[in-house]
Amino acid sequence: MVKELDDDGLKGTRWVTMVPVLNGHLPACRLSHGSTEQFIAKEWWSFIGAKGSLLFLEAADGDENQGMPFRVLNSKTGMEIFEDSAWWDDHLEFARTSDGKILLRYMRVVGEDCSIPQDGTNCWNKFAGKFALPPATAPTCTNYLGEQTLTDEDTKSRSVIAYPVAVELFPRPTIKAVPGPVKCSQE
Repeated sequence: MVKELDDDGLKGTRWVTMVPVLNGHLPACRLSHGSTEQFIAKEWWSFIGAKGSLLFLEAADGDENQGMPFRVLNSKTGMEIFEDSAWWDDHLEFARTSDGKILLRYMRVVGEDCSIPQDGTNCWNKFAGKFALPPATAPTCTNYLGEQTLTDEDTKSRSVIAYPVAVELFPRPTIKAVPGPVKCSQE
């Protein structure tokens, strides 16, 4: 069982714990912690769901790349398996590989210290090389609010892209870029 304590005065939660279920009996939900509870997050992270033996947490706010950080934990150990950042309006999707392993799909968010509108292909090639992106033309960037018209200051700010990935979590997390639309924004 997962317990979470929210506080309306804070972003995120106060804490998230895992509580073992013994002999099929759910323990009472209390503010106090039992000796068998294991903390998996304090403050900032919120529980968003489970899939098989995996627990998913999401940050209370976005990161420096305008993405929404998330974590994947092993429900048996509470240990983190994977952490990344997804496009803020995207959802994590699940599929199975041919050998039955869980495959996680989402729009991954990454930034680079260059501007696609200002530096063009040179900047796009930095992204493509660093993140092993499939061949594609540079995406059209928008400003932070999603407007197509960029100001002179917008074109000089660093670019952030979101691109589709498939992640195999086991035996070790492996991120693979997959074909699909790439979004671009300017900080």
